[in-house]
Amino acid sequence: LAAAMRPRPAMGPMRPPVAAPAACTGAAGAMGGRGPSVEMRSPPRSGARQVGPPAAAALAAAPSAASLAGSAGGSTECEVAGEITCAICFDTFPEVAELPCHCKIDYCNRCWDRALAQSVNNVGVARCPTCRCKVRVDFDAERCRLTFSKETEDIPDLHELSRRAAAIRQRGSAFGQEQEVQELEADHARLRRAREEAMERLATQAVPAQVRILQQHTERFPYLLNIVRNPERCLAGVSENELLLHVEALGGQCDARAGRAEIMLALREAAGGYDGAVASYWASVKSSEAPRCVCGAALQRKTGPERLLKHLEGAIPHIAQDSERFEDIRQQAASKGYSGVVCDICEQPTPLSSAVWTCESGSQTVLHAMCYDVCDHCFA
Repeated sequence: LAAAMRPRPAMGPMRPPVAAPAACTGAAGAMGGRGPSVEMRSPPRSGARQVGPPAAAALAAAPSAASLAGSAGGSTECEVAGEITCAICFDTFPEVAELPCHCKIDYCNRCWDRALAQSVNNVGVARCPTCRCKVRVDFDAERCRLTFSKETEDIPDLHELSRRAAAIRQRGSAFGQEQEVQELEADHARLRRAREEAMERLATQAVPAQVRILQQHTERFPYLLNIVRNPERCLAGVSENELLLHVEALGGQCDARAGRAEIMLALREAAGGYDGAVASYWASVKSSEAPRCVCGAALQRKTGPERLLKHLEGAIPHIAQDSERFEDIRQQAASKGYSGVVCDICEQPTPLSSAVWTCESGSQTVLHAMCYDVCDHCFA
């Protein structure tokens, strides 16, 4: 501005500098000069929006359409339609997540759920991505939805514990350090217990809804229950060649010249050793609609070895799968006869010889921040 205000003899009278719009300067001042806030007049909240960390850089780059329209006295299309823009994905939704804290930022239910799940996996507790307020998560089985409230228990997270550990190391050996180390270890144990209790609580709360969802799936596809009761009669219309192909797909073996009874026996053994496993397999290859997890995502049927591999991928991501060390760990885990996961309905370890239905969303929901699995017995 100082250079622009210097007189230039070769030019005519200089125009006065153009003042910035009042709406933009006011919003920038309210945000400490970072950029304009997003003003939304749609329910359930109104007024200036705070810019959260995930969206701060994008919103600071230029004034948003909503803020400029507000300064001109107009309204955006999403405001007219009564929709609200999520601060993370920037999609518009008719409703947003009900936050348990006092943050004025808007999140869609999906982004809010994923943010809490990422917080659980990173620091051990669910926290608001904006204000870092600790959040207690519960599941309403009647309405089949998550509910959120402020965490009343004083639970330290991994970031807090890491800062304390760094401070202890920086001071070196000093008076009282041994007591601080013991308190730090006790808080680490308390965090692990709190995380395990939260995950077990959510799994227990979700069981009635998951059972109801599986029952409704069986009602939509009644042939699954008929396979459990009498697979030979229900699959009578399937040719022997096709049955042999299914045996081969399951990793089983059967002589091509075998009779139908022998083929059905081989199919039963390859599927898991009982008629319910045959129905479970048939649902994975013949149903036009996959069964749903309680979180809303689809359940996918995995064999025991496939589920063990996926479990190890998440448990030891720092070890390359094509390395000898990873293979040694896989063989050691397989020698125990289990796939490494527990059924979230019956709470029993799933055998390596049996298949399991696992949620395709994995750890992207705080409802099951690690994984979600249903064994063949509970599915059928």
